[in-house]
Amino acid sequence: MIKSPCVEKCEMNPHTKLCEGCLRNIEEIVNWSNLTDNQKNYVLKLIEKRKDA
Repeated sequence: MIKSPCVEKCEMNPHTKLCEGCLRNIEEIVNWSNLTDNQKNYVLKLIEKRKDA
């Protein structure tokens, strides 16, 4: 089971449309529990790229 990247700092940035805490968009947040492990790993990779941007 892949743990959610939520860090309990939930605030959506109006410019990036990403959560300030976990760097996910609203669709990724809402659908997290329904994603497959492969999809979750993909989102985690996107988060890493977003950190670097």
